[in-house]
Amino acid sequence: MRIFLWAALLFILIPPYKFSIAQIPQSQWADKVGDVRDRAVKDIGILEDRFYLATRGELYVASDTDNRLNSLFSLPHGSNEINCIAASGRRDIYVGTKRGLFKSEDSGRTWRNIFRTITPEKNNILAISISASSPGQILMGTQKGVFSSPDSGKNWNDISGVLRNRMVKTVAINHTGFYAGGDSGLFFTSDRGEHWQRLIVKSGAKDDSGETEYSESMPEEE
Repeated sequence: MRIFLWAALLFILIPPYKFSIAQIPQSQWADKVGDVRDRAVKDIGILEDRFYLATRGELYVASDTDNRLNSLFSLPHGSNEINCIAASGRRDIYVGTKRGLFKSEDSGRTWRNIFRTITPEKNNILAISISASSPGQILMGTQKGVFSSPDSGKNWNDISGVLRNRMVKTVAINHTGFYAGGDSGLFFTSDRGEHWQRLIVKSGAKDDSGETEYSESMPEEE
């Protein structure tokens, strides 16, 4: 039962638009990493023929036509830091940082901050997912809650509900609804955040192998 549950979770939590299957020949890696100044990798993504790599302060891209990693986006030296990245099509790229969400609509040539609130914790973007069937639909997890946009980041809705004071470390979208995960478990909504259901939590019990068991649970009211 646990094997089936974990297999289901892996399918759910892999963002459908952010990653795709691709093979990069090992012989190319020496060239690809040559221009990367910081080797502390924060996130990676593969979309069509492009490979994206984010370090703490910079985003790089490599393609089939250019095997080197070229800088697309960089943060000024300071306390800000990249947490996550996502891409949609060949032009739209998103970079989640500790101080808001940045977007490029021209393949990385120009950037602007499209999400910033007066609450510092909500500006700390920890995860981004883009719908495969509707690329304008974005789901975003922050240090304090979940936000969604139906129009590629032009407008945002706080759909946190019971997650409003929780750190959301991973998000995903599929045809059934939105998923959000963090230290307090995995949550699901089928009505765009009106109601969240907690799917799994740590039960605290140990099975015969000494591993922690997981069980289904209904949502908590806070």
